[in-house]
Amino acid sequence: MEKFSIKFNGKKRQESNAMKLAKQYIQNNLENPPTINTISKIIYQSESTLKRNFKSTYGYSVYQFIQYSRMMKAKTLLDTGNYTIKQVAYQVGYSNPSHFSKAFKKHTFFLPSEYMNKQKFET
Repeated sequence: MEKFSIKFNGKKRQESNAMKLAKQYIQNNLENPPTINTISKIIYQSESTLKRNFKSTYGYSVYQFIQYSRMMKAKTLLDTGNYTIKQVAYQVGYSNPSHFSKAFKKHTFFLPSEYMNKQKFET
């Protein structure tokens, strides 16, 4: 597989195959977000090495990336208008829709219902 560069704080970082695999695994499993332990086993690295390499490569922690990915997928699903907030919450790995709403607001500064209403008016 070909490697490509990622710019972070003005420096170019090489994205290793292990980090690509970790990132892809996270993105493909947002409905049931993986643990650090699970990801480290998949890419054959210790948990501490995974955390260090992920942060070094992408500029944010594995947990931050999982949260960010969940919120981006949630926004995409809400944008379609085809899902309820409860359905979106489950699809991005939240078993409690109120916890999802709180996390969504922390990330976007809007409750999911406010975000959906905002999107309706902008289109």
